[in-house]
Amino acid sequence: MVTVAVAQNFVPRDQPCAKFSWFPGYKWQIIECRFCMDHLGWEFTSRRFNPAKFYGITRKAVVPRKANSDKDEHV
Repeated sequence: MVTVAVAQNFVPRDQPCAKFSWFPGYKWQIIECRFCMDHLGWEFTSRRFNPAKFYGITRKAVVPRKANSDKDEHV
C-alpha cells in the first residue's frame, strides 16, 4: 500500500468505520474504481487530525503517468 493525498476516479463503498483502523484517529472506507469496480484501496478521514483526508492505495491500483498527461487514467 502507498499513501497519497489525491486519488481520482473512485467510488466509496459502505460507510466510514473507525474499527480496526491502521491509523488511529482516522475512519476508513473501501474505495473502488468507478469504471470497473475493482478494489483500489481505502479513504481515511479524520475530524481531528491534519490531513483531514488521505488515501491508502494498493500497489496494483497505482498507474504512473506524466504530470501533464491528457489521458483520463484510473487512480
